[in-house]
Amino acid sequence: MIRIVKDVFCARAESPDRIRRFDMVPASGTVSIVDEHDGTGWLRTVSLEFRIYRWQPDAMSDLLLWLHFEDGGTMRIGTTGLPVRLKFEHESYIKASCKWKVPVR
Repeated sequence: MIRIVKDVFCARAESPDRIRRFDMVPASGTVSIVDEHDGTGWLRTVSLEFRIYRWQPDAMSDLLLWLHFEDGGTMRIGTTGLPVRLKFEHESYIKASCKWKVPVR
């Protein structure tokens, strides 16, 4: 399932009350969720990709992310114990992406 991400908010894992919004290129964000059994149990992989206009210094930390979708839904990825790390590629815009894996309970 692929959903269009409208907004991405982030907080550093060590200061989760300080939330910032990424300055995203409109309609540039997508998320894909895959659930699979790996022999020891179910594992969920969340793949996120979006483009931003300008650099955010906090973005290179261990992060908690909140995703807001075009259909009105929301999702949180990353925890203080298992945070998200973004990867950055510099193209026409800055492409941010990550793969976050978590056990499904």
